[in-house]
Amino acid sequence: MSRYSLSVGCLLCMVTIAGQAIGQSRSIRRGSLPSTSLADVLAADATLHDVVFADAQHGWAVGDRGVVLATDDGGAHWRPQQSGVECPLLSVSFADSQRGWIVGGAATPITHRTDGVVLRTVDGGQHWQRLNLPTLPRLTHVQFFDAAHGVAAGYGSNFYPSGLFTSSDGGKSWQPLGATEQATWLAADFANPNSGLLAGADARRAVVIDRELRPAPLAAIDTRHPRAMAMTSPTFGWMVGDDGLVLRTSDAGATWQPPAALPTFGGAGLSRSWNINAIAAQGNRVWLAGGPGSVVARSDDGGQTWTTAATGVRAPITSLAFVDAEHGWAVGQLGTVLATTDGGRSWRPQRGGGRAAMLVVTASPEHTPLEIIGRYSAGEGYRTVVLPLFERNERSTTLVDRHRVGQALSSIAADMLPPLWSSASPPLAFHTSSESLLAELNRQTDGLAREQLLGDLVVAIRAWRPEVLLVPHQRDKHRYAANAVVEQLAREATRAAADPTQHAELAVAGLEAWQVKRVVGLLPEAERGSIRLPTDDFVPTLGGSPAGWTSTARGLLFSQHTLAPPLDELELIEQQDGLAVSTRDLFAGLNLPPGCDARRAVASSNPADLDRLRRLTQKRRQLVRLLDYAEGSPAWSAQVVNLTGGLEPRSGGDLMFQLADGYRETGRHAMTADTLYLLARRYPNHPLAEQALTWLVRYYASGEVAHVARRHQAQQARMRPLANVEY
Repeated sequence: MSRYSLSVGCLLCMVTIAGQAIGQSRSIRRGSLPSTSLADVLAADATLHDVVFADAQHGWAVGDRGVVLATDDGGAHWRPQQSGVECPLLSVSFADSQRGWIVGGAATPITHRTDGVVLRTVDGGQHWQRLNLPTLPRLTHVQFFDAAHGVAAGYGSNFYPSGLFTSSDGGKSWQPLGATEQATWLAADFANPNSGLLAGADARRAVVIDRELRPAPLAAIDTRHPRAMAMTSPTFGWMVGDDGLVLRTSDAGATWQPPAALPTFGGAGLSRSWNINAIAAQGNRVWLAGGPGSVVARSDDGGQTWTTAATGVRAPITSLAFVDAEHGWAVGQLGTVLATTDGGRSWRPQRGGGRAAMLVVTASPEHTPLEIIGRYSAGEGYRTVVLPLFERNERSTTLVDRHRVGQALSSIAADMLPPLWSSASPPLAFHTSSESLLAELNRQTDGLAREQLLGDLVVAIRAWRPEVLLVPHQRDKHRYAANAVVEQLAREATRAAADPTQHAELAVAGLEAWQVKRVVGLLPEAERGSIRLPTDDFVPTLGGSPAGWTSTARGLLFSQHTLAPPLDELELIEQQDGLAVSTRDLFAGLNLPPGCDARRAVASSNPADLDRLRRLTQKRRQLVRLLDYAEGSPAWSAQVVNLTGGLEPRSGGDLMFQLADGYRETGRHAMTADTLYLLARRYPNHPLAEQALTWLVRYYASGEVAHVARRHQAQQARMRPLANVEY
């Protein structure tokens, strides 16, 4: 029997391999980027999710791409610390200037299982240690009250349905609190180790009393997405979130009510156009911030009256921290860090900021043009922001995990905004026109849907100030109603955003009129456009093609293996007079040099590697064509295995999985097994390796398959071209 011939007797060996591969896949390592400088460039403006200060001088901020920043001079200088991970880091807590903890985690492509991360330091972050907690789910909040006692909250799992954990040994071990049903907590805060408040999606809320998790009643359901909470005593707390959500409780979370007044952010009708992402509270003094980040609201009387202060930036703020009544910091998207020394009456930038070169408006996250974003945002440095209309498309049956979508977009150097439509997505497939879909949305909002969506789009355009607006475009307006609605609203919002006489109240909040220079439409597959972008082009900065670069993002957005389209077909919809027109460049004629406020600095590439990487990209292109034209041929499979030998693991694993799919669809299950087995052996850390091993275990555990395998063993051995291939 040849080296890789499979039989039922291989099951035990295969399970061992499965354990090794799954264990390795849980360890998040730095990806194979073409150069470390690209990683540094992308980390420089990665979204920061949380900030904490141990005192007025020592602070830390954490965010996407495993970014940890530290300061010992009150934020005058921020320096990166090595976290040892590349996943999103969502929360940080310090007991003093030396002992701290960070939590976060990531979703696994295809399976979408979440893996938690807990980092610990005892030397102020000079060294961060990842704790060995392999079954822990993704965590969204951590809080320590001294060097020993802390709490953490996040995603519930089959092992730990409550999603809530406590530690009494400085985070070395964690004990889950019991729960009767699985919950996911998106926001939390604790007054002490025994008292806390938690909030999740779909109006789920809970309180912790004497270390016991108790679900809160859902008497007054508010389904807006919660973002942050703050407690000022064991009984009093605040909750903020999307669409202007601001609530408070005075009875430890038993009931929630809005404060006496709400901050207007420049206009009484704009409260729902702001997503309140961050809150800090000390006694009766409260600070709120969010997206856009152009202002921070402050109340000195528990929310009865509010004032706002300009920040000088527009990118969304995600977290606030105050060490006393005067000294505070705010962090957010594009690596933004702001500081105040007068209690929030004025703010000054310390780091980051900027704007977007391109705003991509889509029907839902699954419709995001990944390869276009990978080419321009990661490959050429044009900062890109994605704004979906709906949370999910009509084929989705479960709640979309926004952290997973954010991780997917961050992996291709894009920023994500919350969906414009915060309510449940309507049954899109039932609507054959934009008029029909808008009519249903209006029915859900007392006729205000169109006005609200247009207003939110104007806010987004003025906040991000993009040069290019990319929208879906279809010549048949009845093909997909959601795409037609997006294009129609986006074009109207573009004109309104450029008119200073419309939405004039936004200028008070720092959002002056802005003219988009070019509007481009992305056509459906099979429609030909005047702008054509091949997805298998070699992009030197990426060290490969956009199709290869975005494969991880595809696995995070979809639960099945999907392929990039060979071409992205686009159509120029409108642009300013005098701009050049190009069939290969969305930014032709626009003055956006590297290092400007809308474009990152140029990432360097190693010239010695470029020829090799270009050859590998061409090799991948040849493989894709083989897959298209010869799927299922035994002779062809041998060529595929040989050609994958030089590819980097991500591309090689993707293509081998596609080969296995071809065999499976044509009923060649033994060859499917051989291909998946080789994938797992050659690329054990590939996102698809776990799915391959799961299929193999089921296949070889089947009694019928085992019988067939024994009956045809000799014939199968002769037919398998993979059998004698070295890896």
